[in-house]
Amino acid sequence: MNRLLISALVLAGLMFGGCGQGESPQTTPEVEASNATYRYTDAAGRELTIPVKPKRIITLSEVDLDAMLALGVKPIASSDGRGQNSFPRYLDASLTQGIVSVGRLGDPSLEAMLVQQPDLILLGGFYTEQALEKLSAIAPVVVTYTMRDDWKVSFANIAKLLGRQTECDAFMQKYNAQLDSVRKLIGEHINDTVSIIRWNPKGPMFMYNTVFASKVIADIGLKRPEHQDKGGAPHSPILSLESLDQLDGDWIFMGTLLTEGEAVDQMQAATSTPAFAALKGVKSNHLVAVDGSRWTSLGGPIAAMQVLEDVAKAMGHKHE
Repeated sequence: MNRLLISALVLAGLMFGGCGQGESPQTTPEVEASNATYRYTDAAGRELTIPVKPKRIITLSEVDLDAMLALGVKPIASSDGRGQNSFPRYLDASLTQGIVSVGRLGDPSLEAMLVQQPDLILLGGFYTEQALEKLSAIAPVVVTYTMRDDWKVSFANIAKLLGRQTECDAFMQKYNAQLDSVRKLIGEHINDTVSIIRWNPKGPMFMYNTVFASKVIADIGLKRPEHQDKGGAPHSPILSLESLDQLDGDWIFMGTLLTEGEAVDQMQAATSTPAFAALKGVKSNHLVAVDGSRWTSLGGPIAAMQVLEDVAKAMGHKHE
């Protein structure tokens, strides 16, 4: 058996087993109801037994963390944001206050998770069978969405799990109303193309149409440049400075995952070059600096509303 799994199981036994010889806890109808379980089929088609009313949830995706917060429920713990040492920076600190970090996205600490004594783990997006095996030794693991799904799938699935369909419906009504408002606000720009760029320490990459913000852009009705309007991989390879023309569009929304560091320095240096200044979007004064943690990573309903706000602010006041 995997050494890490053995370690996790031993630690779980120490935490949950106690001395093993004490009196059995008394039960009441209320306790029995709170401990009730049912069979559930998750987004990966896995059937498992989960609590009817989970109270100690850990989220291992920024999409799931976002969705829970939008529904007015805080998980006890969560993994960090992509490429960050904290929760996604687009989430206001007041929303994540009190939530414990269990480490890196895609590589959380099993020991940190065990300490939190979760009764349910939410895992969305990419995962491996090995990861599911390790996590399932701690608590039931629900796959909330697959890589082919968008944020709305995770949001609906988590709302169902938490009995928060009313809150989910109210949020989606607000989102759809905001979509209508943005479409009217940007007017003739509805036919413009939008390039979405993440700058990394080694250079820029553009995001394809499967990435989170691309789907919000599509909901508005805006288009992507033809070479960016493709599925499959989430983003292009890192581009050389000789290929900056591939960043172009009628509008260029560009950001980094972090607010400072090598990626930011490299981006600032490159944007001062003649090649960058020659881009159509730049010459038209349509270069928009955005938070890369919501535009070029994954996000949920809160991030989706923020993308709409970014588009409205940038494009709604420029009817040349």
